[in-house]
Amino acid sequence: MDREQYLRYCRQPKVFSESALRLTFSVLRKPRPRLALSIQNILNGISICQPEGKEGESLSQHFHVALSPAEVDTILGCLAQAGGWGSGSCPGQQVMLKALLDDWRRLANCIEPGKSVMN
Repeated sequence: MDREQYLRYCRQPKVFSESALRLTFSVLRKPRPRLALSIQNILNGISICQPEGKEGESLSQHFHVALSPAEVDTILGCLAQAGGWGSGSCPGQQVMLKALLDDWRRLANCIEPGKSVMN
C-alpha cells in the first residue's frame, strides 16, 4: 500500500490515530477505568502497517478499534461530559476534544446495534 492508500484507509471510522486513542484514554481513565484499559489494550496491540519507503517520513500510527456499540456510547457520553477538560489552560484542548468527539460519533454511526466494530 502506498502513502495515499494508507492515508485514505486511515480515514475510515473504525481506524483511530495513536494520539486520538491516547486522548480518549486520558478522558476515560478516572470515570471509566475498565473502558480506559480497553483503549490502552488497543494501543498496545498491532498498528496498521505503514507504507514502506521515503525514509525519515513520519506518519502517525493508526489502530483498528474493536468495541461494542455500548462501549462506544459510553465513550461518547464521557467525552461529551468532559467539556471542562483542560478548560482555562489551553483553548486548543477544547478543539481537540471536539474533533475527538466527532471521530467517535462517526464510528457510532457506522456500527449496527448488537455487533462490535471488527471489520
